[in-house]
Amino acid sequence: MMEIKLYRLSYEDGEYCVGTEAEVISSHNEWVENSGRFEKEEWADNLATTIQDLEEHWTVEQFYTVVLEVKEGV
Repeated sequence: MMEIKLYRLSYEDGEYCVGTEAEVISSHNEWVENSGRFEKEEWADNLATTIQDLEEHWTVEQFYTVVLEVKEGV
């Protein structure tokens, strides 16, 4: 059995992105580097490696879990 959790990153004015843990972390890190809100020296302090790192910048909601069951020999 495999679980895929989907997350939503949002802020006061709306939703930023939706995806798996890896996808929302990647989207956040692209935002840090491309938004113009951070100087290059600040990037390292604001890049994320975990879902918890995102909570400094976003409202993080795990809103759906897809459960996949793998059957061998079918």
